Amino acid sequence: MDTVKVRIQGNATVVTIPKPFNIKPGTEYRFVKGKSGTLILTPTKKSTFND
Repeated sequence: MDTVKVRIQGNATVVTIPKPFNIKPGTEYRFVKGKSGTLILTPTKKSTFND
């Protein structure tokens, strides 16, 4: 399991997803924060970028 740190970028809090997860740029996600602080991300549509 990879470990990442949360950082601030402008007015956003950012969590970087490591490259080995093969997430394509432009993919939209819906996320839910659980009671224990767990974040669950679910893709809402396919990437608009080509490889």
